[in-house]
Amino acid sequence: MIPKRIAFILVLTMLTSIFKAFSKQPPETGATRTTDLSGNRLAFAIVEDFSRDMPARDLVTDLNLSQLNLKANDEAGLLIQRWWDIKETGWFGRELGTVMLDISVREVAANTSQRLQKEDFNIRDKLQFVFMYDEYLRQKYSNMNLAAGLEEYEDNAHFYSAFTLLGDKLLVKHNDYITNGQNWVETGVAGPHGTVHQLLAIPLTDDHFLEITLIFAINRGYPTGHYFLERADRITVPFLETLFVDYAPENPFRGLVGERWHTPSVNALAQEQYDTIVKLFPRPETPEALNQAPE
Repeated sequence: MIPKRIAFILVLTMLTSIFKAFSKQPPETGATRTTDLSGNRLAFAIVEDFSRDMPARDLVTDLNLSQLNLKANDEAGLLIQRWWDIKETGWFGRELGTVMLDISVREVAANTSQRLQKEDFNIRDKLQFVFMYDEYLRQKYSNMNLAAGLEEYEDNAHFYSAFTLLGDKLLVKHNDYITNGQNWVETGVAGPHGTVHQLLAIPLTDDHFLEITLIFAINRGYPTGHYFLERADRITVPFLETLFVDYAPENPFRGLVGERWHTPSVNALAQEQYDTIVKLFPRPETPEALNQAPE
């Protein structure tokens, strides 16, 4: 006869194994959620197993873009904010970190820096939308760093860069993210305390765009982020696969993001503007110039 203590351990081990086997299946998303944005309808579904410890902002189901004043209140465009706790598999799985989702309506940024062009942005053009989003992100994260008294190269600052020059090779940090036939623009930001921000944007009107922000925060002391991100993807990827903007019939962006923006890629378009973009980077002096005697 098996002693009670051993029998209990065997049953517990069996149940834990069963739980782990089932936990390998990605969690299911809940019902489709929708919000009306002046006749443009955003639809998506998310995994409903939300964190109980973090604040939640329920979905705004109706937002009039003509009355939206983001200059007075930056959070006026916030549609939903949710958090998830990411854990290891099993009943006693260790907490790995958190993921935050923010969906917001943003105002098209003015071309204040004129880094890439002198003219106003025409976001019906795909690369112009990327340039506009670059301007928006540079302003946003620069202001956040300044408010915190940090420079972008400090450990706890946000670091964002749309383009990098490796020798003479232009590396583009914005990508195409096509889901449900619509072309979003995707990029990333390194945030304070090792956080990683995944950002997706798509135009709504000539004056507004939608932004998806996913912030991945691994718990301190956890040795590697690989498993954390693998577990977090079980929450974020199913959500991203459901995203769809049902534009109003007269909205020109319906045909743009749904078809014409699919090709060429962001990278290909940026390479066509290579000479313009590389001017952002200081060029090293030639050996001949360095060897000349001072005047």
